[in-house]
Amino acid sequence: MFNDRVLVVDDDSLAIDTIVRSLGSEGYDIAVARSVQEGMELYRGLAPEVVMTDMSVLRDNAFLEQLTASSLESCSLIALCPDVVMTEELSSRGISASLRRPLNVHEVRGVVGNTIELKRLQKELQKEIDGRRRTEHALCELRQHHDVSLDAIRDMQTIFDNIPLGVAYLDKDFRFLKINAFLEKMLRTKSADLEGKTCYDTVGEFSRSTKKNGPEKNLQLLQKGRMFHQ
Repeated sequence: MFNDRVLVVDDDSLAIDTIVRSLGSEGYDIAVARSVQEGMELYRGLAPEVVMTDMSVLRDNAFLEQLTASSLESCSLIALCPDVVMTEELSSRGISASLRRPLNVHEVRGVVGNTIELKRLQKELQKEIDGRRRTEHALCELRQHHDVSLDAIRDMQTIFDNIPLGVAYLDKDFRFLKINAFLEKMLRTKSADLEGKTCYDTVGEFSRSTKKNGPEKNLQLLQKGRMFHQ
């Protein structure tokens, strides 16, 4: 059973009777208005999925001119035509489908059912598109934050490499993680050679392999916490 609401705006009793017989047995909610003014009042109260009205009404914009663009996004217009209407004219007026008078029960059911299903598919597709847009927007913001973070890291790295002071990164156990170029020159060693070693162990190595001046003195300062560490 359907719960779809259909509004018929027409003063042709035969057409109204055919529509009611066609759709009522299928479980559609049907409202009938015999004038444009009455149709607009019912439209505002019901918010129908489908509006069926005479093509002459749509050509004169008597009904369309009172509908907003958002209204047409939520409902479909089906024109009741006394003659053949070109597809281009239907599309230009925002009309989803047409039915020729005199109306046929089976055609009414088929056209209304297909129109509602098409609108549902369009809404689902739009939701998916909107979801993808939100995801792309979030990813774009994430990339921007990532780029900003990378720039900050590069700036810090540049300062670390070029500052005219000996700087070492140590872990909580005072093991070397990295030393800058200035400290490499002071200690006459490479950052990679110190990684994982403690400053205490390194003092002993340098005291045995170098004179007790520059390198040993620098490491003694490092032990006493007088150099930068993290």
